[in-house]
Amino acid sequence: MGVVSKEWPLSPRDPRVPAWTDAKDKGWEMGRMAVYGATIDRLDQGIGRIIESVERAGIADNTLIVFMSDNGGNAEEIARGTQTAPNSRAGKFHGINFPGQPVPCEIGMTCTGNVPGVMPGDQSTFQSIGIPWGNCANTPFRMYKHYT
Repeated sequence: MGVVSKEWPLSPRDPRVPAWTDAKDKGWEMGRMAVYGATIDRLDQGIGRIIESVERAGIADNTLIVFMSDNGGNAEEIARGTQTAPNSRAGKFHGINFPGQPVPCEIGMTCTGNVPGVMPGDQSTFQSIGIPWGNCANTPFRMYKHYT
């Protein structure tokens, strides 16, 4: 599609991730990337509708659209299980991304974390694309969103 130049090398595979031929749970891995891809597609369609509306209103030449996000290819692997976080209004936290950083899971939800066999996508799941797909999603840039 011309987004990435053919001259740009792909980012190297993270050494913590096996080659695809050796990967376990391939169906689940493909499913979590498919859900991520569908999410990005819906986001792209929504932004397209905003731009079309601005153009239809005849104000595109005098409009600045800024899209900001802290999301991107992320190395977080959402842990399994629920923990209680002290001094928290939410009270319940799901898993741990990195030491000391709980991930919120809304009270009343049964969040799964990155559990092979549990497909992401509905409101009962709280999952991430994880290390393998985070690396892939950032190509041609190296590593993950944590590292500028």
